[in-house]
Amino acid sequence: SLGSRLPVVRPRSHSRALEAMVRVIIGKPEDPWCEIDLTDEDVEDWKKGIDITEEKLKEVLQLPPITIENCHEREDGDLQWDEITFEEEVNGKYWHALIMALHRVREDFIKKQ
Repeated sequence: SLGSRLPVVRPRSHSRALEAMVRVIIGKPEDPWCEIDLTDEDVEDWKKGIDITEEKLKEVLQLPPITIENCHEREDGDLQWDEITFEEEVNGKYWHALIMALHRVREDFIKKQ
């Protein structure tokens, strides 16, 4: 439950066990497509990081339903993510994993059209 979560104070050199989670919001913050949490461990390995991130995205990503009105924009296969927001400063590995995973999700979506 969110209400009972207390702030955790961590020493600077936090051990691997106390992995910090970074919340990522995909889409406009006021109307996001989805949100996922990533850790340093998730993105540690450049290649595995993409797989892990893609799995997390697929668990939560709600693609807008196809309607007569939007089927043309959908046929272009151009899923626009609008914005990507990390709730804190992250290094390039986070961006790499996320951008590549989103690209895969988009490719996957185009194939299924």
